[in-house]
This record gives sequence, C-alpha cells and structure tokens, in this order.
Amino acid sequence: MQLDIVMQEVHKWVFRISEYHKNTVSIEIVSDKESGFIVNFETDKFIAQLTVNDTEFQPYRFVEFIALDKGKDLNQPYAYLYHDNESSSTEEIIKNLNDGLNFILNSRL
Repeated sequence: MQLDIVMQEVHKWVFRISEYHKNTVSIEIVSDKESGFIVNFETDKFIAQLTVNDTEFQPYRFVEFIALDKGKDLNQPYAYLYHDNESSSTEEIIKNLNDGLNFILNSRL
C-alpha cells in the first residue's frame, strides 16, 4: 500500500464526515501537504487528531487517530487510539477511523 492511496481515501472520508456530521463535530484541517496531512476534530466531550504521513519516527505506518477527553487533564492517557500498521488495508483504516469517530460522537465516558 502506498501513502498517496491512503491519503486519497482518508481525504474522502474526512470530506464525508464534514458533510454528514457538520452539526455534531467541528473539523479543522491543520495541514494538508503532498507529504501528509493533519486534521483536528472536536465534539462536546472530546478533541481528536488524525495524522496521515509517511515517517520512520512514528509507531504507525501512515495513519494515527488519537482522542482525548476534554473533561480530564492534559496528562491523561488517550481515550481512544488507533495506529495502522504495515498490513493494514485502506478498508481497515477507514473502518477504524469510523470506529474512532463513533467513539468521540457516542462515548459516555
């Protein structure tokens, strides 16, 4: 799997989410470059960040999605964490991003 394919599919996912959930989640594209992008999400209870890039310095292959509970201090463990790996397909990545989105939209933590 190549970064450009993952980026294309995840961009489509972000666009769908921004349209479908425009009243329930705030989405801010922080960085969008050829080498990767970063998107912040915010709900009433959570802040989350999606990072897509190709770097050797991260514990993931291309995609990381992390969420923090806004009601807790900044040193808290992640409320939700997803990393892809070398064997992750784009379908698996999108499924896990949907799981993360559902968590920040519906969690009762």
